[in-house]
Amino acid sequence: MKVNRGAILAILACGAVFGQTAPARPEFEVASIKPSARPGAEQVHVGVQIDGAQVHFSYLSLMDYIQMAYRVKAHQVVGPDWLASERFEIAATLPAGAAREQVADMMQALLTDRFQLKMHRDSMEFPVYALVLLRQVLRI
Repeated sequence: MKVNRGAILAILACGAVFGQTAPARPEFEVASIKPSARPGAEQVHVGVQIDGAQVHFSYLSLMDYIQMAYRVKAHQVVGPDWLASERFEIAATLPAGAAREQVADMMQALLTDRFQLKMHRDSMEFPVYALVLLRQVLRI
């Protein structure tokens, strides 16, 4: 019985390719999400604060979190009206060795896990008006 060495190498290569696991997506070590309290007479803290391994997102809407996580603008997000009106507080811990640049990717994982967010990209055509400056050149 003849054994083709090329076939054996191809089978081993396929096993190596399919045996690889996808790189793990970055995730927060621990995260807590709760609805934001309505602002009262006291000062309201809004925004993102990163202090060491602790990350605090204060008084942001789900629309804000989606924009931050997926690096898109508000007009690029389509969803129910409450995305822009309901506000949440998120406190999270970065895993050891994580960089600040990975916070957006970690936010994607958090939105997918906790809010069951489903995202897809689509292109749409819209009518657009453009203002064009017209320069006339006078020749004498």
